[in-house]
Amino acid sequence: MSNGRRKSFWERFAYKELSKIGPSTSDSIERLSADELSSIRKIRRSALLQASFAGATGVLLLYIPYHVLTGSVFPKRELFVPFGELKLTVEYEFYAYSLLLVLIEIWFLNYLNVKTVAKIARACGFPEEIDDDYENNLSALIAVGLEKKHKQLQSIGINPYLGLSKWKLLAYQVAIRFKAALTNYVFKLVISRLLGRYLLRVYIDLIGIPVYAFWNAYATHRIIKEALVRIMAPPIIKKFADSLFESYGQNEQVRSIIYDSLQSISESKRSYHYNHFLLSISLLNKFNVPVNEQQSFNPEIHRDLRTADEVVRKSFSKILVFGIVIDGKVSKREIRLLEKMQSENIVPYSTEEIKSWAADFSEGKGLDSLINN
Repeated sequence: MSNGRRKSFWERFAYKELSKIGPSTSDSIERLSADELSSIRKIRRSALLQASFAGATGVLLLYIPYHVLTGSVFPKRELFVPFGELKLTVEYEFYAYSLLLVLIEIWFLNYLNVKTVAKIARACGFPEEIDDDYENNLSALIAVGLEKKHKQLQSIGINPYLGLSKWKLLAYQVAIRFKAALTNYVFKLVISRLLGRYLLRVYIDLIGIPVYAFWNAYATHRIIKEALVRIMAPPIIKKFADSLFESYGQNEQVRSIIYDSLQSISESKRSYHYNHFLLSISLLNKFNVPVNEQQSFNPEIHRDLRTADEVVRKSFSKILVFGIVIDGKVSKREIRLLEKMQSENIVPYSTEEIKSWAADFSEGKGLDSLINN
């Protein structure tokens, strides 16, 4: 929180909430205890219910007044469009009221998400003030609560979108937005087509209740999951870096592919993630590889690995797989990449093993089986 930019209200609020964390009562954050898991389940259940309630309430507060007071408070007006000689029906008061409700709901969800992340962090005793990376870990949790991307990977020359054109990148980012509005529109369209003649307009509008309740709950679920993987990652990453260095620290060939390994992780994810930044910094420092913001990469690294020394292949695959599971999820695209590399004898781990490791990490069971494999 020390840079020159003035922090927003939400950043200051999140910093205040997450700075209240007391000392850890757990022997290790690598694995969550039964008591910690029980506390987290209660926190998750409460947060999901509140997020769902907010989504459902928003639809009720939007459409019940609209249908009860239409014509008086929410009049319809005709807007003439000079080109094309079109007449559009507009409802300015309803649009303003809708915007007000959206802003209130966003405010509440921000509040809920920050409080939920703080409760989970408190249950795990993380981050600890005695940790050298306390401020970085605190900043990472603040970013989770506020749904902000951590883009520190750029500062060490790693680019998740390397190889994507500007148009592909734009399409990729647009595709993951507006899910709730699109789902609600499609859902209402299907229902109105099937039952339109039997349903009043008010009922068709209120069908959006479960849609928005679901998406709110889903977004909160993702934030909770993300908070957990960021809380558990630092000690596991340190253990992994120590173990890898112990096995390959004197091997110059392994040292030479550290940057390419980290870039391969980033490209497989196509996103910025604090855990990947933390892993990158840990390995670069451990293997004494200079950080380079303009780092160049070997575009044929996967091809070259087919004929590389077995030790080099094993180290590369271990870094790649660890990086893929360290955010707690393995996408279909990543599975395709891994299966291709399995067929080329680069990755010795099965898809089932990798999925199991990701699940173990997400559930607080640690990654000893991967680190020691």
